[in-house]
Amino acid sequence: MIQNLSQSEELNELNLAGNNITEIGNGLLLCTKLEYLNLSGNPISNLLGISDLKSLSSLRKLLFYDATYRITPIIQYVNYRSYVIKNLPQLTSLDDFTIHPEECLAVTNYYASKDLYYAIQYHSELYKFSEEIITKKKLQLNKLNTIQDRIFNGMMMLKVILCIVFGSLVEYK
Repeated sequence: MIQNLSQSEELNELNLAGNNITEIGNGLLLCTKLEYLNLSGNPISNLLGISDLKSLSSLRKLLFYDATYRITPIIQYVNYRSYVIKNLPQLTSLDDFTIHPEECLAVTNYYASKDLYYAIQYHSELYKFSEEIITKKKLQLNKLNTIQDRIFNGMMMLKVILCIVFGSLVEYK
């Protein structure tokens, strides 16, 4: 994890390539003027760690891949580039490749379509679940009504039996 940079607020370039960093963490949080960050050759494998860089509004160039260092596991994810661009919209370059406005638009559209798809799936499943709950509640209500009818019929039979045994109609409360 990146640490001990809390006194480096004026830093605008930082090369941490090949430092055996396993996660980004919030160690760069106060480096608000940081424009260039090289994390190549580190065993970073969690894409969610990208969000730790969101607060770096001045960050323009980010490297997880540099040919001089070994491969950083994070770059092997299928949607690595689009995920980084989506979560760090302030970037102009990723792994020494310019991020063009058309690519930003494509990424935005891609994730918007994903969001829409999953929202539809969520509501569809929620509807199915609600229908299942309603069906089960109706079955329970039917069972309760059947039990209630049986109890009522049993009470009526008891009244008839008492009437026959004692010869008069007994009021049952």
